[in-house]
Amino acid sequence: MKFEPISFASLYGTLEAEFKFTGFSEATKVSLIAEHIRGIVDIASIFDGEDGPTEVSHQKLAMEIRRRVAPLIKDLNQGPHGVSIINEIDAMERLHEIWKSPTGGYSVSPPRLLPIDETSSLLIGGGAGRVLPRAIRKNLEQAGRARILTRSSSLAAELECVAEQTMQSWLGLSREDALSWSKDFLDSIKLTGPLDDEAENLLVLSGRRWVPATRCAGPFGRRLARREVSIFGNQSFHYYVCALKASSESIAVVDSVARIERQQARRLQPYMSSGEGSRPTMQCEVIGTSIRLALSWPLPEPEDKILYLGWTHPIPEGEASWPKYYDFSAKLYPFLAKAFDVLGYSLTANTK
Repeated sequence: MKFEPISFASLYGTLEAEFKFTGFSEATKVSLIAEHIRGIVDIASIFDGEDGPTEVSHQKLAMEIRRRVAPLIKDLNQGPHGVSIINEIDAMERLHEIWKSPTGGYSVSPPRLLPIDETSSLLIGGGAGRVLPRAIRKNLEQAGRARILTRSSSLAAELECVAEQTMQSWLGLSREDALSWSKDFLDSIKLTGPLDDEAENLLVLSGRRWVPATRCAGPFGRRLARREVSIFGNQSFHYYVCALKASSESIAVVDSVARIERQQARRLQPYMSSGEGSRPTMQCEVIGTSIRLALSWPLPEPEDKILYLGWTHPIPEGEASWPKYYDFSAKLYPFLAKAFDVLGYSLTANTK
């Protein structure tokens, strides 16, 4: 009898059958690590505590993940294109699949459902697949970190005590959508005359490009702007809302500014990059049972958690860092379209 070492390739077919999502090895890798994270947190919560559920430390969680999956996934923590354990734990926390306490430990996150359409929902939290009722496991597809549950009347008893969560609540929005937040935010800030260094080298958002304020042809009025700065030798940006006006030579000049935070600027981008009543369009491509989203600029935090429902498509060496590409199960398209609508974008799907 010939014995061969167990590898990811040798288990690939079995894992695909278990997760019920086929044809994408990167998705299967992410699903495997996600299930191990859920399982390790489950075990700590069930067995480590004598007075109720306890937490597992970040260090212990990371070490246990490495012990379990390093023999299977050779690019674990290897270079920029490898699978990072720290990033995977962070992604699961940001999705609320696991809960992080103020002391830094992790415990099981309570289960809840996010509606996708009339027949399916995202299952968030609730622990690893092995602890879920058999009827739920039979109707669950896992693509990357996302667990997609096909709803049916036969699951009524199992789901009776599972709460439904609104998309806005899960995304962490303080308003119904980004548009209403943007309008309230712009009404609340006060612009003042710029300091000399603030007006210097200011770039204004025009469509999806940042152009020098002096080359901006309009419209004038309030615009989103940024200025490159160096922090300990590293490139960064300061962000502003500025008011542009035309000089006597019909050249745009900065009349007043207000410094804002990076995440506020990212939240304002779709509202301030397009005209009144319009919104920027994001393209996604349908590839079999998956969709590939092209993202032209960063989303704000915490709303960018939506990207962790998928898995990243590596950027070939030598190509520009933007746009970035994210792959998702095609079943998530209705959910993604609603989410990006809430964030101020239109999502358009093209079939390959």
